[in-house]
Amino acid sequence: MLKGEYMKHTKDNKFLLPKYDISFKTLFKSEESKMVTEGFLKAMLDLPPEKSLGNILVRDTELLPRNEAEKLSILDALFELPDGEKVLVEMQFSRFPEMKARLIHEWARIASGQLARGQDYGDFRRVVSVLISEHDLIGDSLHYIHRYKLFDKKADSLCQ
Repeated sequence: MLKGEYMKHTKDNKFLLPKYDISFKTLFKSEESKMVTEGFLKAMLDLPPEKSLGNILVRDTELLPRNEAEKLSILDALFELPDGEKVLVEMQFSRFPEMKARLIHEWARIASGQLARGQDYGDFRRVVSVLISEHDLIGDSLHYIHRYKLFDKKADSLCQ
């Protein structure tokens, strides 16, 4: 049974705090919480509440090295939507100076692993990384949600 820092006590109930790995993974990766997972993903992807995402698959969270020189990555949650789009969710409440680099690395591993030899580039599906953190990564404490896309500075335009 979990005790101490993982629990929040109220007059009538005890609750697992969702910011800890064990409660986060239970909340988003269990069969019983599919509605919570779908609502969260719709909010993060800016989708209308009435849109159904269909069958959301929970994928393996270990990105195994493809060779002995490559780094092992263990994700908090990885979801695949019916259209093949993948959503990586990380929760990090300790200050982690290399968090931006870690997110880019994990995003790139998921994105680069999508296509097999002979597969068309048109089969590539979007990969979205979501970070939940108590810490501001870019020095802008005025906003709670930041969205990044690939950007061509020279052409001053988004890469679509």
